Amino acid sequence: MRLMYVSWMVFTALWAASCNLFTPRTPEEPQSAVSSTLAFRPPTVADVVLTNLSNAFVSLSAVDYARTFSPAPTTDNLTTSDFVFTPAPETAGVAGTLFQNWTILSERRFFENFRSQTQRGSTPQFQLTIDERNISSPTELQLSVSYRLTARYNAADIPSVCRGRAVLRLLQSAQGFWYIREWRDFRGESDFTISELKRRLIN
Repeated sequence: MRLMYVSWMVFTALWAASCNLFTPRTPEEPQSAVSSTLAFRPPTVADVVLTNLSNAFVSLSAVDYARTFSPAPTTDNLTTSDFVFTPAPETAGVAGTLFQNWTILSERRFFENFRSQTQRGSTPQFQLTIDERNISSPTELQLSVSYRLTARYNAADIPSVCRGRAVLRLLQSAQGFWYIREWRDFRGESDFTISELKRRLIN
């Protein structure tokens, strides 16, 4: 009887060891590791606004996109913004009155349409290059930038690459947050600017 008991204990010990029951597993990578790098950051520094803008296109977040034009980016109150978008002259000439009453709410509607028209499973990329930086005051900054937006759309007649130049006026709110107060768009090497994309997707 004692022999059977000892044999059973040895068998149990060997079985437990072979199953590695008490060996810690290698921790798995968190699923949100990628999305956390794209999370909206409080724009207490002007350049963070541009990072948030680029990340909003990658993550297809209409909320984060609209926040880049809001003096109160930590709230959902977009009506406090007096954002101005001036389209490229070539687009303005054919768009009629489309951009005359353009607001931050128009920007959000554009982006929601952009998101719905983007092919499922694809990841847009928005690249901004600062060509010139002018500091008007401690709370105002003007940037001349070149941009390139790459995306795949459900509609085959929308070009996948959108390029142009822009003059961005950034302000710092009383709460210390930077935001884009004004965007003046211009044609660059391509006829298909973000003005054209907005004209196509706003309806």
